[in-house]
Parts: sequence; C-alpha cells; structure tokens
Amino acid sequence: MNNSEVLLSELLSSLDIPHEKIEENEENKVPDFEVRWEGKSSYWEVKGLDSNKDEKKIIRNIQNDEVQPYQVNSKRVKDSIKDASYQFEEHGVTGHPCIVVIYDNRDFSVMDFMLPNYIKSAVAGKPEVIYKNGTYRECKRYYEMLSPVRKTYISAVALLSPNGKKITFYHNPYTNNPLIDSRLMKLFSSHYQAIPTEQGLTWTEVQPTED
Repeated sequence: MNNSEVLLSELLSSLDIPHEKIEENEENKVPDFEVRWEGKSSYWEVKGLDSNKDEKKIIRNIQNDEVQPYQVNSKRVKDSIKDASYQFEEHGVTGHPCIVVIYDNRDFSVMDFMLPNYIKSAVAGKPEVIYKNGTYRECKRYYEMLSPVRKTYISAVALLSPNGKKITFYHNPYTNNPLIDSRLMKLFSSHYQAIPTEQGLTWTEVQPTED
C-alpha cells in the first residue's frame, strides 16, 4: 500500500471499522477498500495529490532560499474524482455507497489550503446568483464532476488530514447512496452537506443522525 492508503487504513482501524484492501488486477481497475459496517458494504478510493514538476521546482527554490511568489493549482481534485469513478464502475459497485478520499501528499510549502473549496465545487457545482429584494439568491447552478444525473453513486468526497488522524466528509447532495445518516458516519466527527436554503444550496457543517 502507498502512504495515503496506509494512513486511511490506520484511521479506519483506530475506529474499529472492518475494512479490506481490494486486490488489484490487470484486467480491471478497482477501488482501494471495501468497508463493512453492520452488514453493509461501502467502497473507498483514496487519491494522493503528489507534487508535480512545477511544485518540485518551487520546493527546490525554497530549499535554496530562492523565495518567489507562486500559485498552486489544486484543480486536480476533479481528475481524482474522475479516476476514482472509473474504478468504482469497473469493479461493479455503483449500487453501493462510494467514497472518494483526497489526501494532499505534497510538501507543506506547496500545499493548497483552498482544497476544501475545490472539493465543494466539484461535488455540488458553482452557483450563479442574482441580487433581488435585498438579498443574493441562486438562479442557476453549473455542475462540475457530480450532478443529479451524473455519478450519483458517489456518496461523498472526503479530505484526509496531512497526519491522517482526521477525515472531513463533503456529502454529495445528489447521491442515490446517501451515508450521511448512517451509523458508520456517526463514527466520524467532521461532516459538511450542501443544504437547500432560500438563497440556494449552502454548505453547512452537520452531524449525522441514525437512520
């Protein structure tokens, strides 16, 4: 297992959550883990964001005290979700809850602290708003990776902390496989959900309730 897979496995083990590493094969891509809880299975794929060529150059410059302004592009979140979706589909588990876990494996100097915002946009899309009657309201939504008709089997996209001790779930508002109110999710402390409000979909910190 690579570093990100080890960290996720250790976190699940620390919570006494039964899970099994799925054996890779040459014919089909597979997700990383099958997680079992109370007789139900969910499938988890962890995607590590490694430093690319430009970021490695930045790290070298910093190490040589050649500090310079730079901008880190974290839109690779979309590619991670896209790749994970192929793995869920090829393994034939889209009838079960599927979770994509993002882990920023880059050097601290080039980590992007906007990752939660990129994940929220990839999951729920971006709103177009208008100002009317003294308030801003959503009038249209531009979907990105997930939508009411696309990849609805993905239950959530999660962000694993750098030390692997905490995981934050951004629940898919369009999913056919919701996990937000499952007993499994109650074992984790950090959850966000895009909830319909008068202003449109609004990301809100929530706590699971047992179904």
